[in-house]
Amino acid sequence: MAVPMKGASVLCFSLLLTAHMAFAQYNASEALTPPLGNSPNVVVYTRDGYQLYSCLKGTWSLKGSYAMLMYEDSKAEAGNVTSRFDGNGELFTWTLLNSLGDAAESGFSASMVSGRPLAWDYSNRNSLAMQLVESTSHQNHGAAATVSYIQRYSTSGGSPPPAKSCMVDNSVVKVPYSAKYCLWTQDTRPASVPRSLAVPNGRVVEGFFAKGHVTFKHNGSAWEEVAKYAKLYNIPGTDAIGEYYVYGDEDCWNIYNPNGWMVYAKRASKPVEVVRNCMPWTLLSVTNEKGVPVMLGPFNFVQTTSTRGGIPPTTKASKGAMAYSAYSAIYWFYTE
Repeated sequence: MAVPMKGASVLCFSLLLTAHMAFAQYNASEALTPPLGNSPNVVVYTRDGYQLYSCLKGTWSLKGSYAMLMYEDSKAEAGNVTSRFDGNGELFTWTLLNSLGDAAESGFSASMVSGRPLAWDYSNRNSLAMQLVESTSHQNHGAAATVSYIQRYSTSGGSPPPAKSCMVDNSVVKVPYSAKYCLWTQDTRPASVPRSLAVPNGRVVEGFFAKGHVTFKHNGSAWEEVAKYAKLYNIPGTDAIGEYYVYGDEDCWNIYNPNGWMVYAKRASKPVEVVRNCMPWTLLSVTNEKGVPVMLGPFNFVQTTSTRGGIPPTTKASKGAMAYSAYSAIYWFYTE
């Protein structure tokens, strides 16, 4: 299931919900806004932050970073944020101190969320890039356990030293930086949809975050979608609990055992591009289901919302060429 959210909102496109427009001053890039269906939960700012650079053959390379975090509203200590590099690039980890209640309930004094950047904004050339980060893992219950996306904005400092100062290999320097981070959570209800995608009758009972790719094949004149596959999660960064794919002319959702079930559905209305340069949102009518628990079903409709990516290339190609486009979405299941 999707997780509880709280708070107001941070920036979005002009056609999105008013709440998503409230913090438009935080960044100027649409790419840095989490998909609809997520809401800001808490804002923190850095204290005593630094970027760690290492010198090698006349070039400074970023090795990691560290900063204490403070809550913007109360100015109380919130935890810290660190980053390091592995084979997949830079990995960030936010450690948030738990409240006394969360600590007593979970047995942990802090919870953690890690993530990797999805998008960057380098408009401020003298400072770190602003970023949108998607959660990739969570540790411990508490304040960070339900975070879906993190925005880095209002950055200052942190850029590498001049190349001419890199004179001794393996020397290390700390460059001060400051930034704010907005931590978002996935909503418990679907985002507002165009009228043509509204469910005619039913109530929403389940929502899954999906992350996968769309396969396109060039027919000689245009790109055509030939396959779609994704893993299903409760929220970004949690363990996979199922998979989604297209089988013939039907969409299929397969939730794993021990309480596994499957749902098949067909398009019920024309898809609508709600967010530019992102996969259209859809409404599908359930045609068959297997093993759906009585407490949830029977299902009658599925909505595809909160999409990101999943569009065909804009480049020309020869007939038979293949292309893959990463996408994410939230699938919402309805029952009568």
